[in-house]
Amino acid sequence: MADRKFDIEYFEKNNISELLKFTKEDSTKVQQVKSGANVYLEYEMPPNKLYRIYREYYLSGVLKKEGLQLGRMPIGIWKEFDENGNEVRSWDREENLPKKFDYNKVMLLMEKEGWLNTRTGADRDMLRIWYEEKKNRWVVIFLPYNPRNYYQGMEYQIDANSGKIKSKKEQKLVGG
Repeated sequence: MADRKFDIEYFEKNNISELLKFTKEDSTKVQQVKSGANVYLEYEMPPNKLYRIYREYYLSGVLKKEGLQLGRMPIGIWKEFDENGNEVRSWDREENLPKKFDYNKVMLLMEKEGWLNTRTGADRDMLRIWYEEKKNRWVVIFLPYNPRNYYQGMEYQIDANSGKIKSKKEQKLVGG
């Protein structure tokens, strides 16, 4: 049974434009948002980690779903709960991911490329990663923010068997 509840009263009192950001005493950064899908979303970014904790809550504040994300890619064991907080299912989000050159090895490769620090979690917020099963490759994009209102970074395509970088090209997103 999930005993974690979303503090709706605190959120409603302190949010700006349906978004609330704060830092816990242990330096964990938290973002909360009321989604158009009639749920509250919460992202916790623990210090010195590459992953973030994703939580989805019913409008009643009861936990609906939780798991870990690397960038926006779900990893590890995820759990789903009913409106009474009872666990209704759990599943392994890594079941269909490659084992030979897994996402941990991808992150070490990206660290060698100079995009992040696996020990401190620095720059994890600019990371996007996913696995393309049909092409057996990882796609990794880093888009750091530039103060001139755009993101400019790099996209990598990495062979999931060998770990070799198949392609590398610049990426730019205007307006963020």
